[in-house]
Amino acid sequence: KRYIAKSNGLYTRFQTTTRLASGIAVTGWSQDEARGLPLGEIFNIIHAETRKPCENPIQKILEQGTIIAKENYPLLIAKNGKDVQIAASGAPIRDREDIIIGVVLVFRDITKQLKTEEELLKIKKLESVGVLAGGIAHDFNNILSGILGNLELASLRIAETDQTAILLTNAKKATLRAARLTEQLLTFSKGGEPVKETTSLEKIIRDSAEFVLHGSNTFCEYSIPEKLWMANVDSGQISQVIQNIILNASHAMPDGGKITVSCNNIEGSAVLIPQLATDSDFIHLTIQDSGTGIPSENIDKIFDPYFSTKQNGSGLGLAISHSVIKKHDGHILVQSEPGKGTTFSIYLPTSVSAEAPVASEQDTGKVARPLRIMVMDDEEILRITTEAQLTQLGHEVILTMDGTETIDKYKELQELGDPVDLLFMDLTIPGGMGGKKLSRKFLSSTRMPRSLYPAVIPIIR
Repeated sequence: KRYIAKSNGLYTRFQTTTRLASGIAVTGWSQDEARGLPLGEIFNIIHAETRKPCENPIQKILEQGTIIAKENYPLLIAKNGKDVQIAASGAPIRDREDIIIGVVLVFRDITKQLKTEEELLKIKKLESVGVLAGGIAHDFNNILSGILGNLELASLRIAETDQTAILLTNAKKATLRAARLTEQLLTFSKGGEPVKETTSLEKIIRDSAEFVLHGSNTFCEYSIPEKLWMANVDSGQISQVIQNIILNASHAMPDGGKITVSCNNIEGSAVLIPQLATDSDFIHLTIQDSGTGIPSENIDKIFDPYFSTKQNGSGLGLAISHSVIKKHDGHILVQSEPGKGTTFSIYLPTSVSAEAPVASEQDTGKVARPLRIMVMDDEEILRITTEAQLTQLGHEVILTMDGTETIDKYKELQELGDPVDLLFMDLTIPGGMGGKKLSRKFLSSTRMPRSLYPAVIPIIR
């Protein structure tokens, strides 16, 4: 958009660079309304943070006779009072004698551009926290596994009526709570990548909402089409997202109320969100409450890790939800008005398959004989604990620390005629060969017996 003013600072005319561009779209002033008015009245700009009036660019150009550019992206106050963030520049208009006879002012609406940049910055921030959280969670999870395993072994040696058994049960419950927190932290890291399958999103939504609201005075009203497309998602992670949002909605209505949950199918070409691919179709899920709402100063912080307005809140729920949806190649948005309620909008890609896969039957029968099991883990406490658990079940256990030792030990047992029946592996071994690489070596080696292939079971912690 381009405004032209006379040297006395009065507006003369407006020019556009495209047929669709219009001064009315940004300022709200029409040509006839603006003509003859002081440009400061039409081009009313303020500082984006302090909201104090900015220096009149026209006057500055007239006084200095130089080209200027507003680098701090001020807010333009439109005729209707709406704030529009702009990038602006101006230059003097000179006659043949090099006398300034006017000013040309060029500006464009960059509100959406800055919003997109803020979203990208927020994503990078979450990714950085995810790397840190993932490392902490992995080590913490190893410790918890050792604690929980030993608690279970101790419980087997004590009668259920013993007072000590009650104490051990309470300790196991506390450990499992800590393990769930670790699982949440892992959602930020690469170890929290979703394991997707084609499934019905409606079932996940209903089951998750009813589980969270059980026993409360809040209820859900659903609006879900009969032919809602199938989704390609990690059911557990999406369930966690829905539970987090539904729980927040319930807390926002302490006296109870209605939460409206709706879904609809959206073709990719109809999606107007820059972060989403237009060559995919999406399921649009909205969760709306009529609670207290979110203050405007907090709306941009709700997806930040550890940000919470609740006295006992961890500040992880919505941050995890944001991370999960991003890892599903989707997008999550929030709109809120204090005193009127909050609406979360979630976009998830649909599955290329029209129907959910039929679950295959699995053999859950008990092992008919004791097995020779090799356990590979770099953590001593986990090796010892796993050995004790498997020995308790009657199996023979061989312990190794990394992939190289595992291969050597396996070959040695093969040559002695005592082959391994089952192999448990930690996927990642710092500074050594982990289960992922070792599995590929086993499966690609012609020297390994085919009978071992289905028995290679990586353990992910």
